Amino acid sequence: MLARRPLTMKGLYAPPHDGTEAAIPVERIAGPILLVSATEDRLWPSTAFREMVESRLKERGFIHECSHLRCEGGGALNRPIGPASEFNNFQMPGSSMRLDLGGSPQASSECQQQIWTEIYRFLAALKREPLP
Repeated sequence: MLARRPLTMKGLYAPPHDGTEAAIPVERIAGPILLVSATEDRLWPSTAFREMVESRLKERGFIHECSHLRCEGGGALNRPIGPASEFNNFQMPGSSMRLDLGGSPQASSECQQQIWTEIYRFLAALKREPLP
């Protein structure tokens, strides 16, 4: 069955019932944060989890900047920049299993370009500012 169609993992993730189960204590981060999510991510619910992180930071009075890059129409963004045709599915090395990353190939490719541009900008700004 796994070899016939790409697997999506998104349904395996469920938000914590009380907001604390298995939560990463992001409020302890001592510096700015850049969050990235894709609206059509089928690997995991990146947009929903991004919203949970932002909410957690706000509730706990996070004092640093938290910026967000929302990639419209993009799927799971775990690939290096490459041709748009390579962005819908990911073939597991040494396996016949494929993962359904979601999104359109064109939107995912454009998102990758945006993401790396923003990551470089974010890191360059950190280099100019002393960390706490």
